[in-house]
Amino acid sequence: MSYSDRLAYFLYILIIVIIQQSACQHITSMTGGSDGQNLTATTVQADAGSNVSLLCQGAGDAVYWKKGKHNISSEDTRRIVSVEAVGSAVQNAVDATESTEAVPDTVAPAELRTTLRITNVSLRDAGHYHCVYVVDVDGETAAAEKALQLSVVSAPMLRLASNSSSAVAGAAAELSCTFEASPPPTVLWTRHNATLLPDHRLSVTSSSEGFLFLSKLSLLNASTADSGTYECTATSPAGTATGTSLLLVHELPEVQWTLARSLGPEDIQLQWTIPRHEEDVKDIEIWISDSGSEGGATRWKTLAGDTR
Repeated sequence: MSYSDRLAYFLYILIIVIIQQSACQHITSMTGGSDGQNLTATTVQADAGSNVSLLCQGAGDAVYWKKGKHNISSEDTRRIVSVEAVGSAVQNAVDATESTEAVPDTVAPAELRTTLRITNVSLRDAGHYHCVYVVDVDGETAAAEKALQLSVVSAPMLRLASNSSSAVAGAAAELSCTFEASPPPTVLWTRHNATLLPDHRLSVTSSSEGFLFLSKLSLLNASTADSGTYECTATSPAGTATGTSLLLVHELPEVQWTLARSLGPEDIQLQWTIPRHEEDVKDIEIWISDSGSEGGATRWKTLAGDTR
């Protein structure tokens, strides 16, 4: 084998290694805006509402981007892909050996630099991205890819709060707030500017799904003294958000019977009074039990009430 043949063979093997191993090895990323900093990393962090660019450079005949398992469409107006050729992998290999020997075009993939620009970043843009380089070697298609993690920082935002909740005295009461945030926030409940701490009656539970964080405040054996405005505040390094909830605890009215007598086989006369109550009595139901002949079972029926 002549020197030229040996050199060509060596360059062919070298190019195959470049194709399979060097695609996407040099990745530059920057966090959005004019204040963005150029980094060499596989994890990129961006603030919600900013712009961010993800960059890859490698050898290939073509390159495309995907998020997770889904390709990024060219019709996406917020996630825009651009590609530029920065040289030939073959030419780079030739330059490295200081040789001018020709190499067949069939093994000459281009050195491509690609940029994925995402505008007005939101939490829904966070996740894993891949730049995928595709090459054709002697009719065989191969692909190499590089994974990038986009982390989005977003101050807590109140998504849902139980604006008002009511409970009967002696029963349990519950209030809740839902925030959207990244990183996960710490949620505290306060009343009258004092932080509420768990005790034998009060408990706070938390749960999350994705970037949504739910906090619940539960009260056992609620009383009218628990009525009032409660605040839930979510805090993270990115910021703070607060929601308010109103709890109303009602006392059941006391009924005093003054008369109950039968007026016949199908009629009954009832008379009662309701002592002074903080709230108007809006409805009255009277339940009558009758131990009939159906196996001695107790039957209940409701009679129309009179609030007078």
